[in-house]
Amino acid sequence: MAELEGLQGLRGLRGLQGLRGRVALVTGAGRLRGIGRAAAVALARLGADVAISGTGRDPATFPEDEKAIGWRDVDSVAEQIRGCGRRALPLVFDVADRDQVNAAVDRIIAELGRVDILINNAAIARGEDRTPVETLDPDLFQRVVDVKVRGTFLCTQAVIRHIYRQDEGGK
Repeated sequence: MAELEGLQGLRGLRGLQGLRGRVALVTGAGRLRGIGRAAAVALARLGADVAISGTGRDPATFPEDEKAIGWRDVDSVAEQIRGCGRRALPLVFDVADRDQVNAAVDRIIAELGRVDILINNAAIARGEDRTPVETLDPDLFQRVVDVKVRGTFLCTQAVIRHIYRQDEGGK
């Protein structure tokens, strides 16, 4: 499919068609070379409006190639989505914080009208968690669990409530 050209890692999206009128939330979508960015742009190319979340990290911490092109985390991804003719809503929130997650999903509903698709992609990419277990800092391990497990749960819980209210999702 032409819509997915250049997104070889997302072959599973080839079966999705006709996403016009649908709204997706993709967490962890602020990295230039990230899976979240690729998924968000692919969904937009397939017709979905897309809310994207990132950490709002300081551009001074970006890799040199991202700095060189003026990469701006979720704001840059939002520009790519809009370039596909779709609406984009860039958000910065902590997926492990229930209040922030609920506020973000409420904002998606307020600004984009609904939510139909969730891609839980948020992670921490610090590198220091890639150490032998006997030397891994317990606080860092807890943050990994908070983002990857609790964050996935909280985002799914917040989104599914709205999907049920739309009376289009299963239970």
